[in-house]
Amino acid sequence: MTVDEFNASIDRALRLAPKWFCMSDPVASQAEINSVESDLGISLPDQLMHFWKKYGSGYFGQINICSARQDSDFSYRKSLLRDPSFFVVSDDETGAYYGYDISSKSEKDAIYFRDEDGSRHIISPTFFDFVLDFSLPEFCR
Repeated sequence: MTVDEFNASIDRALRLAPKWFCMSDPVASQAEINSVESDLGISLPDQLMHFWKKYGSGYFGQINICSARQDSDFSYRKSLLRDPSFFVVSDDETGAYYGYDISSKSEKDAIYFRDEDGSRHIISPTFFDFVLDFSLPEFCR
């Protein structure tokens, strides 16, 4: 999926169900994103960086998206999960997480579901797919 296709899907959902897309944080700056990458010692996937720069973070449809902003209630630093091989981009608010497996053997762009017991499996091939499938799929797809 291209960036333009993703943006068109989100724009359609924003028109059809605007109350579901009340972002809690403003968009992230490149400096804030660079700080996250520096903290983690990794390069973040382009799709997540695009989302942060265009849409921000917080509640987005039926999901929440972590923030690059350190002062945010949704900051990636505030995740309760302490697993250096997993970067949380969302949680299900019941103890499980969605995010990137940042271990060396992982699929770089895939979003994984990480259960409370630590098991994980790919739930979406990309961040864009995750957002479209889980935020408000009836409006995004």
